[in-house]
Amino acid sequence: MKIPTPPREMTPWEIEAADLAKEQNLTNSEAVDAVILDWLALGNTKPFCGFVLKGHQPNGIVLVAIAYMMMKGDPDCIPSEGLTRTTLWSGLPFGLEPKGKSKGPRSKAWIKTRNRMIAREVRKQMDAGVAYDGAIATVFEWFNKNVGRIVYQTIRDAYDNEARLAAQNDPN
Repeated sequence: MKIPTPPREMTPWEIEAADLAKEQNLTNSEAVDAVILDWLALGNTKPFCGFVLKGHQPNGIVLVAIAYMMMKGDPDCIPSEGLTRTTLWSGLPFGLEPKGKSKGPRSKAWIKTRNRMIAREVRKQMDAGVAYDGAIATVFEWFNKNVGRIVYQTIRDAYDNEARLAAQNDPN
């Protein structure tokens, strides 16, 4: 005798989306996005995760809301032009902060990108005929003026390490 499988219970956000679709004559997708936004405003990401993992593709408003929340929760997140942390969407009082067991690759991503940028800028200077020390000094001044404070030796190390890696990967 085969025992019938009971119907899967719906999550509270699935029930809310189904009710909203019926009550306000919305498409399922519109109702799901509205529920996701409501729950995000309460600081709860479970509906977003649950619906997305089941194949829902959120609309642009939901994606912008997630981006705003990530910007509020991550001090390293760089705002878009003209947008500051004080001008963020007031309907989303909570931030999302990436967390993990260790700092690992996430914390090193910026350093790796920074070092590649530094090496590229030093290389441009040297390709234009500037000597190594002059190129390092020029990039040091440019970086401190346009990007942020950095130690002179860091510019030198970034270029030297990237140049060494490039030489190791060069098949010639």
